[in-house]
Amino acid sequence: MRADCRRSTASLPRACCAGLALMAGLATPPAQAVAVWQETNHLSSTLDNNASYTTNGNTGIVNYLNQTATNTGATAQHMGMYFGWNWVTTYSGQDIAMPWSNANGVFQGGPVALTIERPGVAALTLRIGDVQGDSWIGVPWAPGAEPPIATAADWIVPMFDFGVIDAGASVLYDIRLSFEFATAADLADFRYFQTYAQGVQVVPEPTSLWLVVLGALCLLLSRGRAQVALALPGAQAGARASA
Repeated sequence: MRADCRRSTASLPRACCAGLALMAGLATPPAQAVAVWQETNHLSSTLDNNASYTTNGNTGIVNYLNQTATNTGATAQHMGMYFGWNWVTTYSGQDIAMPWSNANGVFQGGPVALTIERPGVAALTLRIGDVQGDSWIGVPWAPGAEPPIATAADWIVPMFDFGVIDAGASVLYDIRLSFEFATAADLADFRYFQTYAQGVQVVPEPTSLWLVVLGALCLLLSRGRAQVALALPGAQAGARASA
């Protein structure tokens, strides 16, 4: 279900950033290098008005600080999110879709290119096709009348890895969005933007369950043959059921 994991909107007046709502999944510092991710809907966040808007040449930069994100699920999970859907609306009334460009490493459409960062944290990317159970690959979608965007399996997009969030717990994060326009006139026409992310969580490694069982068996072996005879069948059955 897309609503709780990807929904985010933002409004940017000419002089300052008015607000953005982001629905996605977040948590604590980055984790293992070879994590396997799967889609999840148990991630929720709303960006408040704690934002600043500055310009640098033809680039408009929006910084949000100390945003709150919550694990809405029933168990602690290693969570994150990847970005895939972005639009800019201009004062002249144009809605510009910005699909991802692997070649340029940005979200790009018309006269604007978007970079999304988590300030102070090393940049991470995720290939969308590697997300298990991703239900949005190739599905055109837009929050309203904007030109639809369909993600592709080969997109390698920015992601935030927030580590493990306890059930019902919330964490803080910062996010920076940099909109680079082709000309100063294009930047001056920049009215507001929308950005959406998909929640993901790490798939547990089945091998770790077997290692735990083997460790328990080794301990029992060291304590005597009678204990091994009693414990071995149950331990094996438990491992098969849990794997």
